[in-house]
Amino acid sequence: MVTDAVEKYIRDLDAAVVIGKRSKGTWRGYSNAVRDFQKHCVEIGVNCLDEITGDVLRRHELYLYKTMQKRSRGKQSNTVAKRFRFLNTFFNKQGITIIKDQRNPNGLINRSDVPVEEKPQHINRYSVAEIKAMLSVADENQTDLIQLFLRTGVRDEEAAYLTWEDVDFNGKQIFIREKPGIWKPKDKEQRIIPVEEGVLLPRLEARRKRQPASKLVFPNTLGTPDMHLIQHLHKVVAKLKERRVEIEGVATLHRFRRTYASMMISHSDLQTVSSLLGHSDIETTSRYLAPDQSKARIGTRTAFQEMVVKWRNCSQRNMSRIFSECIGRLFIRNFVRTRSC
Repeated sequence: MVTDAVEKYIRDLDAAVVIGKRSKGTWRGYSNAVRDFQKHCVEIGVNCLDEITGDVLRRHELYLYKTMQKRSRGKQSNTVAKRFRFLNTFFNKQGITIIKDQRNPNGLINRSDVPVEEKPQHINRYSVAEIKAMLSVADENQTDLIQLFLRTGVRDEEAAYLTWEDVDFNGKQIFIREKPGIWKPKDKEQRIIPVEEGVLLPRLEARRKRQPASKLVFPNTLGTPDMHLIQHLHKVVAKLKERRVEIEGVATLHRFRRTYASMMISHSDLQTVSSLLGHSDIETTSRYLAPDQSKARIGTRTAFQEMVVKWRNCSQRNMSRIFSECIGRLFIRNFVRTRSC
């Protein structure tokens, strides 16, 4: 039965949240997707899993467009595509393959019929100018939030569940750790983040004095974890638009995490940055780090300057060897993989 499968799937999601394998945000996304599908199945009289066909899925796409409330931000088509992506995971658990292709000829619908998210231009991090612009229009609370994300690289939920007990003012560090029975960090990645005392700690100290009754650093109006911290950033971006200042790409809190990673790698090593971000492996961290074009230009200029100097001081016989050395240095500095000719 569809209803039984959905209920079991959501129970499994609940358990995954409790043990820290899934975040509450992920839980909401998957739960909404399967609940909506369940409601649609009831409306069209589909009761059993073996009654689900390609036609049912195509009708479900139209159902989502008709029933989903239009959001002020984001594209409805992307939301529909995400719902189908989440449904695909649900169906895989039931042994049902959605996409029909050469590997899965028994799939329900062709790949071309599956809604696909429209990916925005990938912007890896905020520029210094963008950060300055945001801070110039942010109020006190918004500035506290921006500085926390920028200077610690925490995830959204980590900030939402951050308590004053997690902030060690004397030790100049912040603990990301489990709140027993309430919340666990992603993949149980508990860690300690060192904090410089010049900006963030004084702001947090002032914030604690403004809200002495709260145990949370960023509570909502009800005194519980604020699961909509992104709305504070949206307000900042709206203020910038009023001044005709645009943030390149989509403004998200997660981009502060990438910005933090890019800044830290300039003064540390990949393994350390991976640990600070709470990643289980450095491959995940490496995906956060986009090539720095300014460093690439400096590396290019320096490498060829060295080549010119050496050319002037060497004999014609050694020029070929020195040219090869300088080209090798250039590509190493720019992190470019080359093939030897």
